[in-house]
Amino acid sequence: MAASETVDSTQQVTSTIPVTKIKNPKRAAAGKAIAEKTRQAREAQKKALVEAQAMIPNQTLQKKADPPAADLPTADPPKADQPAADTPVAADPQTKNVLTTQ
Repeated sequence: MAASETVDSTQQVTSTIPVTKIKNPKRAAAGKAIAEKTRQAREAQKKALVEAQAMIPNQTLQKKADPPAADLPTADPPKADQPAADTPVAADPQTKNVLTTQ
């Protein structure tokens, strides 16, 4: 039994004919197109990030340099010909009936 112990019985048998795998050209082209689109989007995002980082310090400096804004003009008082806010305005006959019964 000493001779059988040295022989490897789990040896894999391989074919001498090479196996060629045929790729689907449409699928390969679609994968390349998606990869290119992703690469371009990543580059555009990097460019936008660099531009934004350059703009942020400029905006903060500009905010610091701007003087405080002057007082905003106050609203005009309501005119006499306009009804007061507490007086309801009737738009149709049904609304008039409701307003008169109150």
